[in-house]
Amino acid sequence: MFILLPNVLHPDGFDQLPIALRKTVETIDILLAESYSSARRYLKHLQIHLPIEIYNKHTPLSVLQDLACDMKKGTSFGLISDAGLPAIADPGSKLVALCHIHGIAVSVCGALSSIDAALMLSGFSGNRFSFVGYLPKKSVDSKKEIKRIESRAEKEASSQIFIETPYRAEKLYDLLLDTLKEDTYLFIGKNLGSFSPYARSCTVQQWRKTTVEWKKEPTIFLLFRGDFFSSQT
Repeated sequence: MFILLPNVLHPDGFDQLPIALRKTVETIDILLAESYSSARRYLKHLQIHLPIEIYNKHTPLSVLQDLACDMKKGTSFGLISDAGLPAIADPGSKLVALCHIHGIAVSVCGALSSIDAALMLSGFSGNRFSFVGYLPKKSVDSKKEIKRIESRAEKEASSQIFIETPYRAEKLYDLLLDTLKEDTYLFIGKNLGSFSPYARSCTVQQWRKTTVEWKKEPTIFLLFRGDFFSSQT
């Protein structure tokens, strides 16, 4: 299990963290952090004692692979950034990407919105991203927009975020699979922030082989072109 945890933007802001955060942190075995000082301050505020491991932009991919293997074996990890949310303009997205590749569940605690949560959970670039909003209602116009943002994602090496109403999400999903290139990465997040969220990233080719249940749920989509690790911090 891998949980993405919010941190304060300033040491004076600990009272702004979610009340449920302490209970969540109590469920993990090891806290990953960019620095020991940040991790110790975090755990001291929560009055929790946990082993700390350092994960930052200098951590080699081989170590991340080892962390993923430990998760597969049952060790639960939580990740904090030095400030704010992990995986957004932060090296945390590399480990999230590995979790998707290895089929490891990723969850997020206390994200401020579904956009924050989806970007954190996707494993896509948190350094450069655009929120597109809703796509046009007409399929022909939506198809043009999908091709445009796919091209933009490739040109800018950026994550493209868009949303859809619950009753039109399945139709948009079908249109995405019909329009996108098969090696484009697509993230789908449903019911984020609930007790039963759905979050998965994979290529369009893999999505075409996947059965997805649609129950008119709040859904957010992300597109990314290129290697998972090519544009990470």
